[in-house]
Amino acid sequence: AEERDRYAKSAVARAQALAQDRVADEVKRQGELMQRRSEVVERRTEERARSSEARRRRDDTKQTHLQAHYQEEERNRMDKAMRYTEKLKRIARMETNRDELLQEMDKARARACETRARVYELLQQAANSKPEDAPELRARLEELIPTTPR
Repeated sequence: AEERDRYAKSAVARAQALAQDRVADEVKRQGELMQRRSEVVERRTEERARSSEARRRRDDTKQTHLQAHYQEEERNRMDKAMRYTEKLKRIARMETNRDELLQEMDKARARACETRARVYELLQQAANSKPEDAPELRARLEELIPTTPR
């Protein structure tokens, strides 16, 4: 009976040792699993940080390009507006010159009409006058229309 008791105690001790080994193995397995999970989480965190940094750099680059494009477009708009303003000024100058020329032409035309009327008047007087008055009429005609030397 003692032997049975020893055998039973030995069996219980082995069973307890086996249970403790299983528990130790499970604890070890859980520890390894937790370690792997923490490594995976750490790698994911690092990857997210790298990805976030890459995205931020891409966004910064894109923003820089957009800003440069906007500035270029703004310069183009300003240049176009300046060219348009210069064109309007040039057109205004040409219109002013045209108006001045037209006024000069009108004045010249009026002077020519006045001179013509005086010449016709002198011709009328010459037709109705005596030959003695010819030098006087000729002098008045030369006043109106200067002759070129021959």
